[in-house]
Amino acid sequence: RTAHDPPLTPREGGGHEHIHCTLVPIHDVAASSSSSPTSSIIRQYVRNDTQMVRLAAFYFDGLPERIFRVRLYALWDASTSADTGAGADTDTGTGSDDAQDQGERVGMTLYSLSPEVEGMLRGLSGRPLEWVPALLRYLQSAPSSSSSSSDANIGTDSTFQPFLELHGCDVEWRPDPDPDRHAYAYGKAQASSSRRLQPDEAHHAVMVNGEATIPSLMNPGSMIRVVDELSLWENDFWINDRGFDPDSGDFVYGNQRGVPYKMRRVSSLLQPSALAEEDEDDGANESPLNLQRRIDNEALAWTLGDEYRTSEEYTAAMEAIGGVSAQMNARPPAASSSSKGG
Repeated sequence: RTAHDPPLTPREGGGHEHIHCTLVPIHDVAASSSSSPTSSIIRQYVRNDTQMVRLAAFYFDGLPERIFRVRLYALWDASTSADTGAGADTDTGTGSDDAQDQGERVGMTLYSLSPEVEGMLRGLSGRPLEWVPALLRYLQSAPSSSSSSSDANIGTDSTFQPFLELHGCDVEWRPDPDPDRHAYAYGKAQASSSRRLQPDEAHHAVMVNGEATIPSLMNPGSMIRVVDELSLWENDFWINDRGFDPDSGDFVYGNQRGVPYKMRRVSSLLQPSALAEEDEDDGANESPLNLQRRIDNEALAWTLGDEYRTSEEYTAAMEAIGGVSAQMNARPPAASSSSKGG
């Protein structure tokens, strides 16, 4: 919630916006292997030890075209690395001496997108299967050089930066929750959940530096102090994201009682072989250009956009959860068709 939004109706823990996240895989490749075209293109613009890349868009109130945040996540092995890798801050502390006692760890560096790249993806907001092909076409047309950069997130041309690292915002994932910072995964924080999720069945994350002060997306020209913890289960994703005015300390968004945003898996973006359950397929021909969507939760499919609902179904669903939760969605557009898939 932005400071200019009207107060939310008190609900669980005081109220939350109704948010959604579309998470698109770009590539999964070992850091030592960069033979795939996708890998070699993307790797030029992120940390040089990156092993996985995900593109994420967050939107309010079941309206995929109303995106309020776009991010690129670069994930890397932080279990044994003594340094933070290329392009990351040197004071994150991920190379502590007790690394072996901390078990498996995955670092995640966050990037915003340049205005041109973000604008391109916003134009495809309701068609996530087209995001990666569009992004790759854009990057392939970028200025090139005979030498590639190995220590900065600037690609082959230092003036071309499609992804902009959010310095100080690195996140670290671990298999064990922090008893204090992930307290929401226990006890009262789960009291209203119909399904009891076990903390030890999730992966949990914290901001490596504890917090970060970054430019506000909702109020350009101002800064916001962000504090965040995350917990990821097989089909559930909890985000304890809070934003504060860095001067006054006032809440800008998030829940003041420690109740995280709780999201459930609605669909999966998978390779055709996974959809067909062809376990014998070695994945040699798999590509992020061939992703297909599988609906995993029919009851929540209406949140994916007009293709998955009628206008009447959208209105009824929003009324059931108390109406729109963000000022930008005060007048959601009517669906263009009267039937799903129209």
